[in-house]
Amino acid sequence: MNYIEAEYAKMERRVKKIRENPDPTKLKATAMLYELEMELRAHELEAWKEGKPFCFGPNIPALITSMGFNYLPIQNEADRVTNADKYFDILRTKGYPDHHCDRTIIGVGMVLAQDVPVPAMTIAVNQACDPIMLMGHTIGQYYSPHHFCIDIDAVHDEASERLLSYTTDQLGEWVEFAESRVLGIKYNEDRMVELTAMDKEACDYLRDIYELRKRSPCPLSGQDVFRLPRNPSQFPNPQKVVDYYRTLRDEIGERVERGQGVVKEEKVRIMWTITAPYFADVFKLLENQGASVVHFQVGGAARFFGTRGYFGDENEYGRMLTPLEDQARTLTMNSWAGLANRWVDDTIYFCKELNVDGIVNFEQWGCVAAVLTRKVVQDRVEAELGIPNLFVEGRNLDTSTFDMRDFQERMEHFVGVCIERKAQRTAA
Repeated sequence: MNYIEAEYAKMERRVKKIRENPDPTKLKATAMLYELEMELRAHELEAWKEGKPFCFGPNIPALITSMGFNYLPIQNEADRVTNADKYFDILRTKGYPDHHCDRTIIGVGMVLAQDVPVPAMTIAVNQACDPIMLMGHTIGQYYSPHHFCIDIDAVHDEASERLLSYTTDQLGEWVEFAESRVLGIKYNEDRMVELTAMDKEACDYLRDIYELRKRSPCPLSGQDVFRLPRNPSQFPNPQKVVDYYRTLRDEIGERVERGQGVVKEEKVRIMWTITAPYFADVFKLLENQGASVVHFQVGGAARFFGTRGYFGDENEYGRMLTPLEDQARTLTMNSWAGLANRWVDDTIYFCKELNVDGIVNFEQWGCVAAVLTRKVVQDRVEAELGIPNLFVEGRNLDTSTFDMRDFQERMEHFVGVCIERKAQRTAA
């Protein structure tokens, strides 16, 4: 059973469990999401069987799918792997390092294992971080028949016409390159505009959900907060994905109206950053102590939740962007692909917006984008907000470095510090 078949089977089991034994403490909309995932996997398996082209590229599925590719975000798929040892063994056999960022090196292993389609087109881009870009280079140069590179010119903090033009021109060059190299690929701007509109509508619902997370008690569990959103344009039935986000927004809104939180007595509110050990339920440890995880801070959070412009926004550049510029815009302001100020400033912004009482920085090995800012984050939030930081070094897929007892003890101590510090701030 390859990875996509395994994902289909996993989602099928989850849907069956939810339908037969519904848990009133869980979101009902989650079953809709799992069913959409099943549809996506069935679609991918059929496309793979028929030899249709897949493209591994940045988070612009509306453009990629509108050209006739099947979008394949390999680093995001790596996050879902349940048997990482298999891929680590393959990588070591082939001479690849096993101490890199897990989600990026595992992505190479998935291609080597033929557990995902070999992309007909690979785009390497420094949109988020160098490890993801290097994964794109590796797959593209050694395994994919066609490879293209895009430079975001990441040494910037603010949007500019120069930056937008620079990135848009390269997307245009990639469109021409793909059309000339891959049979059946043709840019369809009308379809891209249609898909982009649905991506925007989904993002609008995500921003509504973000506003609901400001309420205390937080209406979402840490596991739900941690779930990275995916664009409707990635799915075979994108309108159904939009419907899911609307249903999710409404269900969370009903929880807020009832004053229902996941934590019985919300003592403190925690921000989690970077990644987490996917093989352990770390958020439950916090929730059992009265700590709500109200935000997952990753590089794309600013675009999803409103601190940066997204599809259709006219304020960022003071004008309506062209369809291709709108796609390019989403590549330019990831908090990890730029100067350290952007990551730190966005982190502080969300702390203020969501009344965060403490930050758990899970420092993934090989995550050069975030690990190198640890002292800057700590100093700024301590000085400006008076909230503590906990730095946890670990891996999100390799279980060999994880000690649950030690982790639990550190979480318990940290929550105690957050509660004490919050009392001090309140008294002052």
